[in-house]
Amino acid sequence: MPGPFCPIKRPKGNQETDTEIKLEPPSYTLSNIPPSPPPYSTDPPETINSSNSLFHYLLPNDSLVSISFQYSIPSQIIRSYNRLYSDSLLAGRNHILIPRAYYSGPSLSPSPVQSEEGNVLKRFQIRTKCVEYDIAKVYLDESAWDLEKAIEKWTADERWESLNGGMSSRVRAGKARPSNTGSLGLRKGFLR
Repeated sequence: MPGPFCPIKRPKGNQETDTEIKLEPPSYTLSNIPPSPPPYSTDPPETINSSNSLFHYLLPNDSLVSISFQYSIPSQIIRSYNRLYSDSLLAGRNHILIPRAYYSGPSLSPSPVQSEEGNVLKRFQIRTKCVEYDIAKVYLDESAWDLEKAIEKWTADERWESLNGGMSSRVRAGKARPSNTGSLGLRKGFLR
């Protein structure tokens, strides 16, 4: 009886006997079928209770491994507790939660880099596209640091400027406001 069929190296022999060799496919029975996976849970995901958690404010060089070493908690627990499906998702956050069930000491991170006012100011600048720090601060000061009121005032002023033909505080159509306050070299003509 010849060995198994190989399309590259055909066994020497009669062509008639080669066509007679037929291997039957394996039989498929119910015992060969793998079991079906368990059903998915239809329960809503559990909410994270921040009172049972410790805030760890992230620094630019923090990684999930370094945080797990600091708190002596496996990185898988921190990842699942914060719903981090990838380590790269850590870069988009400013803090993560450390479960109190695994660590009972104080936070090992420095206090947050930005104050709450700084966060509100950044959110105002992002939502209104106001790049000038002083103007954003004026709008927030006038509205007692209420973000929504400051944005309403900003949009009302933008609408008024566009209706009355005034120069907007934003750059439009490639033209910026003329300004006499440039660098000293440009005003004096040294760098032309």
